[in-house]
Amino acid sequence: MIPDSPEALADKQAIRDLIYTYCRAVDRIDVPLGHSIWHEDGEADYGASFYQGPGRGVIDLICKSHEGLLSHSHQVTNILIELDGNRAGSEAYVSGTMRLEREGCRCRWASGRAISIAGKSASARGGSPNAWSSTITRKSGPSRRWVRKSVLPATAATRPTQS
Repeated sequence: MIPDSPEALADKQAIRDLIYTYCRAVDRIDVPLGHSIWHEDGEADYGASFYQGPGRGVIDLICKSHEGLLSHSHQVTNILIELDGNRAGSEAYVSGTMRLEREGCRCRWASGRAISIAGKSASARGGSPNAWSSTITRKSGPSRRWVRKSVLPATAATRPTQS
């Protein structure tokens, strides 16, 4: 196995940063930050039942849907990246925990796997030459699976406060 060059290592880290930035954007409900990871013509495919369309549109939808949650957190692991010139493919496992109240119960769900294609573009990430940004993202696996349900009613004292 030939070790990665310093440029390849830097490219892989830039792509990892995009993946982590996605998580930060949706967890903080930071739409401009979420939009910044996408090429202008990037496409997101989260399945026909959730979202298929422009990448920036999925950020709008996710951030809007997170506004009504008690809390939410996304983590990414097992990131694998393959470089091919100015294009790259990545696969990562994404765990999302969303806490909400529904019918007097607190509920949580988790998500599955994300496969992305990124590309270098001078128009990406603020016009920086050779900057990486997302062009296609596909999510697979159980994207909205209920993993635990509590029958204890939530009270105002147990709800997190917003500052």
